[in-house]
Amino acid sequence: MPKPPLPTIRTPVCLLRPLELHDLPTTLAWRNKPEVRRCFRTTDKIHLDSHKEWFSKYVDLPNDFMFIIEVDEKPVGQLGLYHIADDRHSAEFGRLLIGEQCCQGRGIARAATTEILHYAFEVLQIIRVFLEVRLDNAPALGLYQSLGFMKVQDSQGFGHMEMLGA
Repeated sequence: MPKPPLPTIRTPVCLLRPLELHDLPTTLAWRNKPEVRRCFRTTDKIHLDSHKEWFSKYVDLPNDFMFIIEVDEKPVGQLGLYHIADDRHSAEFGRLLIGEQCCQGRGIARAATTEILHYAFEVLQIIRVFLEVRLDNAPALGLYQSLGFMKVQDSQGFGHMEMLGA
């Protein structure tokens, strides 16, 4: 089953558009920044070949949606919904990062996350969105809690959170 066409989503603050092959050098550079790597489960540096291999598998996954966050037509970050259950009961939110330092702390991650959650619950009719976050990532924890995610479990330095649709 092929990946369905993904929408471009506009917010007053940013635009979310589907990840494309030409984005890989940019997303790889963001993901390999030490301050970004430390926020992910896999903290190792990612090599271009691995990143391309991941993308070649991603394009064929019907339940994995990645978006580039743009501000003023410039890519500044990314986020995704993935592990979307066939019955649309649940999906995982993550891969969120604002890779351009000048755009951090400006509410862009909040706007993008709010809009992707709206898309998940209202358009895709997903019932439950869950995520995993490092417990020492205070900005991310604060964002997720302020948006309504509830912590359901802590395990090995990670918080597992979820939000239910209306």
